[in-house]
Amino acid sequence: MYSYSESMTSEKQAPGQGAEINPEEEMVLGQIADLGGHSKIAQRHFLSALEGFRMKGHREGEASCLYSLGLISYSLGFVPATDEMFADSKRFFLAESKRFFRKSLAINQELENRLGEAVIMQNLGHIAKARGELNEAKVLFQESLEINRELGNRMGEESCQSSLDKI
Repeated sequence: MYSYSESMTSEKQAPGQGAEINPEEEMVLGQIADLGGHSKIAQRHFLSALEGFRMKGHREGEASCLYSLGLISYSLGFVPATDEMFADSKRFFLAESKRFFRKSLAINQELENRLGEAVIMQNLGHIAKARGELNEAKVLFQESLEINRELGNRMGEESCQSSLDKI
């Protein structure tokens, strides 16, 4: 069996040099790296998977990669840094996260994946709240709540209501 450590040290050929990107494997490696607290490594795998899914025209995979990249960027926005650095890095990572989530949202809307829309809208609401954009956060949490109600997703409803209650 091929271990995660071995995969990090093995040489890979660059795309276009005979090696094909296996986006599914890159997604798994990204998830493993993220679970292990290796955000930057995970980000590289998700970006590689994103490229592979785009080459294949696999829109669901593309949306999933963008969502994962959004989550990583969001979490990086809350990594402790010196006071001077914190505000700038937080703004940068929240903006990057918002950009990834917006792209994923557009694909989920195109695919009519309502549950995906609801989850991403709630995450966009958290970003808006973290940026101090409380009216935008309320609108996003409310839209997510309505989609979850439409789908009969009680857990999603409760989560959105809880987010709304905290504003």
